[in-house]
Amino acid sequence: MLAVGIRSKMPNNVIVEYVKGKAYVLRVPTNIAERLGLREGKEIPIPILLYLTYTGVAEVYNDRGEKLLFEDVIKELKDVEAFTVFTVLHDLMKKGKKVLLGDSMRELILPDEKIKVMVIDEDSYISAEDIYKLVEKSIKQETRLIIAVVDINGETTYYEVSKMDFPRIERR
Repeated sequence: MLAVGIRSKMPNNVIVEYVKGKAYVLRVPTNIAERLGLREGKEIPIPILLYLTYTGVAEVYNDRGEKLLFEDVIKELKDVEAFTVFTVLHDLMKKGKKVLLGDSMRELILPDEKIKVMVIDEDSYISAEDIYKLVEKSIKQETRLIIAVVDINGETTYYEVSKMDFPRIERR
């Protein structure tokens, strides 16, 4: 861990150490900690790190104490999936939504609206069976399911997915 001697010019910023693809919270203001579920000394999920860095709320330092910019963190990013999730996370938060990370890396939760958002790239493959399983799981959890598809330009399209029962068609 970095020496606690780093003095931020912005006392209300989150201070993060980024080492070998992992980020750890060194300091976090109470309001941000409560809103995003961050704790000092704990690892911060990469999509949240990207969001906080992009919006200027976090100051990120490497293990040598050098300050990293958003672009630096992106260059060191090992998991492209995290950037896709960041894209949707940023879009939803920009729209004023309260967003939490779900059980898997590609899952976001809108707790106030009981919505689960699954994030995929436009060139990703998802089978009908996998979609069916996601719908069944969301029904059991009493949430709505939205699939967020991120295109190559970073634009996000949202699709609500639900289960439908069709009446049986009888021949005459």
